[in-house]
Amino acid sequence: MIVIGLVGLALAYGVELIPGFGLKYLWWFLNTAGACLVFPLVLSLFWDRLTARGILMGSGVGLIVGLPLVIYASIAKNDVLLAATNVGILAFSALSCVLFAKRKQEHA
Repeated sequence: MIVIGLVGLALAYGVELIPGFGLKYLWWFLNTAGACLVFPLVLSLFWDRLTARGILMGSGVGLIVGLPLVIYASIAKNDVLLAATNVGILAFSALSCVLFAKRKQEHA
């Protein structure tokens, strides 16, 4: 909780102190973090073949690759890259959950 609070505080200071980093880019940054987790979360509720490896690969790569891309696109004010990053994160997260799914066990 302390780490999450410090990240939130850093983002709030970023909005105030970094020129050009307004609420629009804060919104995109937080949407990207949410996009990394939304697909595995929904699948965990309704799909019994979901594995931890799929969640970690999709969310982890999404956060490691997606957040720096969002920061770059925010600095460059490239809205197309911002939107493409979020769509790519959702697609990669969904694909990794499906690729690392448990195999169906056939009953005789």
